[in-house]
Amino acid sequence: MTNLDEVLKNYVPEKERAEVNRILYGNPAQTLQLPESAQAIAKKLDFDLVGYKIGAAPEELRHPRIVRIGAIQNAIKAPTTAPVAIQLQAIHDWAREIIHAAHLSGVNVLGL
Repeated sequence: MTNLDEVLKNYVPEKERAEVNRILYGNPAQTLQLPESAQAIAKKLDFDLVGYKIGAAPEELRHPRIVRIGAIQNAIKAPTTAPVAIQLQAIHDWAREIIHAAHLSGVNVLGL
């Protein structure tokens, strides 16, 4: 066994595991349907594009807001033996497409 989730999955029945997970992690997130145009970019560039909705209690003093947060993990996109300028340009070209997919998905806070 490598982690708590694996132990829970292997030794705790599903009904009880759902309650344990709720206690440990809160209510489960709902999967969001993302635009086909963004999914097409993800498929073309072979990156994961997923969306989840995490509910929160309504605020008492202001109207509800929707905050869509995205995260991009860096990846090497050119051989490390290539000149630095070429490596940097490859990363910029790749990130530009991913940022576009985030925009199409309605992301308004993006971490690079």
